[in-house]
Amino acid sequence: MYMYQSEPYLIKKVRLDENGNEVEEYEGFCVDLAEKIAESVGFEYIIRPVADGNYGLEVDGTWNGMVGELVRHVSIYLYAFFPPSRIRRRIRCRIRFRKNYVHP
Repeated sequence: MYMYQSEPYLIKKVRLDENGNEVEEYEGFCVDLAEKIAESVGFEYIIRPVADGNYGLEVDGTWNGMVGELVRHVSIYLYAFFPPSRIRRRIRCRIRFRKNYVHP
């Protein structure tokens, strides 16, 4: 499950484990929502921030960001405050945008 890192939706926290190694943990609204859905539906997930840190733009015919992750089938779910733009609605693969879960 990929998420766009943006407070208060996804906040990365780094802590040291008992061996002194850095461990990344996440908290925030999207994490809370994902946990509730996972409990209700019964699935496990791993949170990863989007590699390039972008929402998704088409550059030279290739999508980057969260949209690119979906197009390349790197992820099947994304949680973020991510408005569907006219440009994103043109995506050849089908992306289903859900209604906002936060009122603007």
